[in-house]
Amino acid sequence: RERTYQHLLVAREMNRAEAFAKRHAVTPVKWKVSGNDDIAGRPAVLKLRNDGLLTAETVDFEALTGVVVSVSPYCSFSKAAMRYIETDRELLELLEDRVLWLADQRLTAELPSILEWNDESELDMHLVWKDSAWPEEIDFGATPFFYLVRNGEIVETLKGWENDGNAELLKKKIKAMLE
Repeated sequence: RERTYQHLLVAREMNRAEAFAKRHAVTPVKWKVSGNDDIAGRPAVLKLRNDGLLTAETVDFEALTGVVVSVSPYCSFSKAAMRYIETDRELLELLEDRVLWLADQRLTAELPSILEWNDESELDMHLVWKDSAWPEEIDFGATPFFYLVRNGEIVETLKGWENDGNAELLKKKIKAMLE
């Protein structure tokens, strides 16, 4: 039962998942769409709050200038990147208010791991609402993967994170993107 419920959540069949949970005594996930957002077919994220509420919010990708990072709570390289970035003041300032740490929609079943990540980090991870609504160049299954976006166009990428060696390159690429 729990597995079927999780599959419905991953497929974003939220109404069916809620009905299934009621019929089969499964504890449902609380969620809502933020404001008047119409998330159908648009890039959107599920933000996780500590009280367990998931809030779906659209992302105006066409107007975005920032960094989209594909991460996973199970990827040691994603964790290493997050830990390093939290300690690098310059990198934190470059990313401030212009970074989205996003996990693949298939990881919806892993909400406890994502909440644990968010409890341990200043840099909150969110879930992608629907992978297919994002530009096809973004692969949320590859982690960590940094997509530098200027005015809705991916202008640079950086794949992986090894021994914090990518930090200086990431800084250089972000500075160039912001010029």
